[in-house]
Amino acid sequence: MPRAPKAGTSETETGVQTDSREAMMATRKAHTADEARRFTDIPNIGPAMAKDFGVLGLSDPADLAGRDPYALYDELCERTGVRHDPCVIDVFISAVRFMEGAPPLPWWHYTAERKARAGASGQL
Repeated sequence: MPRAPKAGTSETETGVQTDSREAMMATRKAHTADEARRFTDIPNIGPAMAKDFGVLGLSDPADLAGRDPYALYDELCERTGVRHDPCVIDVFISAVRFMEGAPPLPWWHYTAERKARAGASGQL
């Protein structure tokens, strides 16, 4: 006899349980750059990161296209006077790439890229 999904989860057609809050949030995110009207529409971007984009002087998701995620990180650290977690770079990479037309990927997809660049440059 099949088991019922845990409270707060739902079962997909393939029988995989997903967190219903996670599924609900995923449906609110843009699937393409053209659909992103606010920073929080971009996959991986929540209210705190949207505020960080404002600190950087960005006002529209389209402003991210063509930007250097590493330069954005350096500028954020400078403007806030805080050295942010390097994973912020991964999130910046994911947002910039998404707004340049890449598919929505989890921010940690870009961690290896950041670490490889850090190894080559000796930073971060």
